[in-house]
Amino acid sequence: MLIFGAVTKSYITRMFKSNSGEPYAGKLHVRFLEEFISNCLIIREGEKLLMRFVKTYNDFKLDCKLELKPGTITALIGRNGSGKTTLFKLYLGLIEDDDKHTNQVNKEEIGVVWNDSSFSLVLNVLEIKKILMYSYKHFDCDYFDSMISRFELDPKKPLKEYSTGMLSKLKIIIATSLHAKILLLDEPTSGLDVIARNEVLDLLRDYMEQNEEVSILISSHIASDLEGLCDEFYFIEKGEIILCEQDLESYALLKGVDETVDLSYALKKIGLTYLTNERQFYVENYPNLVIEKAHIDDLIEYMIKGETV
Repeated sequence: MLIFGAVTKSYITRMFKSNSGEPYAGKLHVRFLEEFISNCLIIREGEKLLMRFVKTYNDFKLDCKLELKPGTITALIGRNGSGKTTLFKLYLGLIEDDDKHTNQVNKEEIGVVWNDSSFSLVLNVLEIKKILMYSYKHFDCDYFDSMISRFELDPKKPLKEYSTGMLSKLKIIIATSLHAKILLLDEPTSGLDVIARNEVLDLLRDYMEQNEEVSILISSHIASDLEGLCDEFYFIEKGEIILCEQDLESYALLKGVDETVDLSYALKKIGLTYLTNERQFYVENYPNLVIEKAHIDDLIEYMIKGETV
């Protein structure tokens, strides 16, 4: 069954008519929808969430398709200004798309962490808890209390006396206490030291182990956080997805390449170093070749700046 959001009935009817003007019959599949999917359309097929967003500014256009799966942490990776925040805002209905549609979200189904926003700093955790209890019917008080205790956050201290790390932990705790189906996390570890970052990441791992039906979409510029946490990776540049990958282990950098090396599986190069997504092929066939693991930062650099082989 397909459930549509963020579009009107007439809009859907218009989308799914044949050339003769008659509506298409039968079950709609994703590959069929690919030809007709319009701006800022969100489709739930079974347990998967398929999204496409289109937004144009004077000198920038975002046109992205993403898929979120239950039990999966998906990374959205890109440089500043690549479109990550715009995509989040479109999904949350904070801005209109190019077709003047505003996504209508169910606040009970989404937990959000914004890097630069929080509750009023004059409030304390006890006061915030009362607000959450009143605002969200699925708010889990016991879980919230246990996490506040686990991370040793003083519930009576106003937020203005919290450190950056403490505020980040609190925002994650709030988002995960709502029993939301989807978590959108915008730079959740930004500005944290190594210990605080690891604590936040551990919280997310524990939460996913206990809530296999949840999907998380996370953006971060800290590559090491994403590599050890996420299951799928979307690379965005200038408003477009330039790479979608699940297995980063297959990527490698090739150095010391000479004319005997088959470069059929090389994707990009910078200088004399090549990026490949067939690491095992070169390991098995070229024992003297220098083969290094390609990290997320390498993928970003080579996909954006590299020369196609």
